Parts: sequence; C-alpha cells; structure tokens
Amino acid sequence: MVNDKLVDLMSSDSFAWREVEEVAENFADMKRVYNARDNMKKEINPCGQNFEALAIYKQKCDERDKFFIYKVNNRALNNQPSYVFKASKAMANLCIEMDCNKDGILNEEFAFIDAKHNRCKNFKTVTLWTYHPVLRKTICLAKMEAEAESSVNLEIFWKLLNEMLEEVNNQKGYKFNPCGFIMDENSANWISVSERSADFINLAEGLLDALSISDFNVASSEIKEFIDNNAYHQQLNGWYKWWLQRKSHIFRAFKAENTPASNLAEIGHAKIASVGRAFMSLLEAAREDTALSIRQDAEIRLFDSGLSKGGKGPTSNQRKAKEYKAGIKGQSLMRLRLTSKKNPNARVHHVLFHQRGNIAPRKTSVQKKETKRKTGTITTRETITIPC
Repeated sequence: MVNDKLVDLMSSDSFAWREVEEVAENFADMKRVYNARDNMKKEINPCGQNFEALAIYKQKCDERDKFFIYKVNNRALNNQPSYVFKASKAMANLCIEMDCNKDGILNEEFAFIDAKHNRCKNFKTVTLWTYHPVLRKTICLAKMEAEAESSVNLEIFWKLLNEMLEEVNNQKGYKFNPCGFIMDENSANWISVSERSADFINLAEGLLDALSISDFNVASSEIKEFIDNNAYHQQLNGWYKWWLQRKSHIFRAFKAENTPASNLAEIGHAKIASVGRAFMSLLEAAREDTALSIRQDAEIRLFDSGLSKGGKGPTSNQRKAKEYKAGIKGQSLMRLRLTSKKNPNARVHHVLFHQRGNIAPRKTSVQKKETKRKTGTITTRETITIPC
C-alpha cells in the first residue's frame, strides 16, 4: 500500500520530491504505524468491538423477538463489564418448563452451564443448556458474551436470565428453578496431580468409584494414609482437602442417583464450533446465535407437529431403566462387600464391560475378528483385550 501511494504521487507530471520523501519517511517504520492504528481503535472501541453496529442489529431483531439480543452493555459508556445476553422467547419458555416445583415436561432435567473461550475475540461465551427427553437432544437456553469467566459476570448472567423469565412468565420475582445444576470443576487440578503420582491417581479414582458413603470413607482413609506415610506426598494434601470440601457435588457416593455423569454443555459447544468459526466479533456471534435460536425454535415446532424426528439420545423411559439398573448394581456391590468373610471393609473392585452402542472405555480396546466362510455360513470369533 505504501508503494502504491508513492507511485500515485509520482504519476503526476508536477509532483514534488519532498512530498514523496515525507510519505516514505512516515511509513518507514510500519510497526509504529500499526501500533498507532490499534491505539486509535482502542480509543473508539475499548473492547475491540463495534457496539454501534450491534445496537443497529438489535433493533432489527426486536421486530421479531426482543429476546434474540436481550441486553447489551458497553464498558466505555458506564465503566461496567461489557456483555451481550442472547436467548429467545421460546428458550425462556423452556426455562420455565424446567421449574422443579411445577409439572412442566422438563421439570426433572438438570441445567448445564459452561464457558467457551475461543468463540469471540477478547470475550468468553457463557452458555446454558439442558437435555430435552422428548426431542432426545441437548438444547440451548441462553448465551452471553462476557469479558471473563468470573463470579461478577456469572452473577450478571443469572440476573439477566431471571429478568427475562420474570418478564415472559409475567410473575414478579420469578427465578430460574431447575432440579439441579451441572458445571465443571477445575480440570487443571487433576492434570497437576497426575504429574506427581500415578498411585495417588489410582487412590483418587477410588474416591470417584465409591458408590456408598461407607466405601467412600474406606477410600478416603487409604488416600490419607498414602499422604501421611511419605513426606514427599504431603504436597498432595492440598488437593485432597480441596476435594473433600466439595465432596457433595464431586463424588458419586454423595450424589443423587439421577445426577448426570458429565456436563452436556460441552456437547453444545461442539455444536457451536461446527457452525461458526473461532474468534468472531460480537456482531458476527449475534447473527450466528439469532440463526441458531430460530432454527432450534423451528425444530421443536416441527417435532411437535410430527414433521421432525428429533435427536438420537435416550428417552425418558430409557433413562429411568438405566437408573434402575444402576441402583440394582449398587445394591449388589453393597451386598458383596457386607458378606465378605475376609474383610468386610474391603472395596469390591469390578470391571465394566461396555456393550455395543454405549460409551467406550477410556483406553481403546483391541478387537480382532477372524471370519471364516463355510458353505454359505459365516463364523466370527472376537478376541478382546481389556485394559488393566
């Protein structure tokens, strides 16, 4: 571009060499030019986003659904955190259906919340999801672009969600009231521990595998003994105490039987990544989310009328059957432990054989199939190596 500017100046028959030299001097240090340009952009838009264009787009969305882009705030105007809260009226009604004190179709479903860190430049995307047992898939309830995944911004998220539900439900003081919430713990804790001691990880997994409080206490005493018997292991005591303080919502022994085993918000983030690129502007993200809201609303509408088949997830009856089997299995393990003659307090170690169609083990199994054809028939032999 600099060369083009110089060529344009010298294209005139009466150009001045001094003007050409001034342009060359001004653009000799391109890094300084780029820094000046970036500083100017930051003065105009402190967060690097065009909130004016977003406001214009919101006005257009309000013609269809005021909740497509419900609330927007620009830090440059009031020195409060910048955010963009997005949902839809249909999503708000789904949130109301989740009220555990009412008879809605989603009153037994959990709310899953997480943040995606690479969707918008300089922003984190806080998302709220749930599982629809009739539609048989994970559905989105709300999104908000925020400056950081902090308690301040999450409080803003819940405040705006409750304001939206209060308005849609026409009930002052109404608040989002699902049967439970699922959110991630800090995975960095497990990663840092795995770098220190494989034995400690095995003992920690014993805490997770315990199905009853008594089994949990046995596993807890073993891990405490492991830490106390070695001075080097004392540095692991902090993680152990951190888990115990949060045992009621980390370990299976303290959870209700119907508590989900994972955060389905991760599935929602995969959906977001499949239809959009990373590090979008707030305006681009708003357009994407509006399109996703319209598409989800239409899919639910078509499913209700019998024109859409929905997803492939488990139905309500299938999930209840799974919970029933899990309960029977837990009671069987408890009976084996109590009737053990050698050591009544010993934990029963069990191996899970994953059937076809279920989630595979963490370590990939090696499967070999040998097929022999004999007079029109096929004989199949499978050899399965189970990881230790």
